[in-house]
Amino acid sequence: AIKAEYEDNDFEFYKTFFASQRDADMCESEKSEVHVSYVSCPWPPPDVPDQLICLNAPMAEFTAGGPDYDPVNLQVMWFKNPKDKYGSQIFTGNPFVPDSILAKTPGEYTFYVAQYKGCLGAKKSFKLIVKKVNTPLLTITPTQLCDGKPAPVITVSNPETKVNIYQN
Repeated sequence: AIKAEYEDNDFEFYKTFFASQRDADMCESEKSEVHVSYVSCPWPPPDVPDQLICLNAPMAEFTAGGPDYDPVNLQVMWFKNPKDKYGSQIFTGNPFVPDSILAKTPGEYTFYVAQYKGCLGAKKSFKLIVKKVNTPLLTITPTQLCDGKPAPVITVSNPETKVNIYQN
């Protein structure tokens, strides 16, 4: 039978493995044990700035950089979840372009980036923000005009930003 015990802290964790054996008469030996220490990976995460795009705009491209980014010696890996491990990355390389389907739904989408060489370094989060601006609600009075009469009055009832009015 194998049993593992875990002790976690911020910098390393330990595993203790025990082994014993049983004979045909179900007699069990004394347990032997071995300790393994896992040290956190030393690679710091690169910097990736958050980006905002408008709804239905072309997808943003995220590029790892900053003083801790080491493109010569380390691989950059991109993840959907902070607890994802090596092998579950959604992309390896630089730059990273999220799935364009996200540009069709407003919201905040969080991704994670880390560097890898033999072990996966700490992850850092960054955001893609897809923004929707509401359609203005227009009213016009009068709705029928005669030549020589004053121009109609156009009113926007839900202005959030600068409103551009066009005619065709």
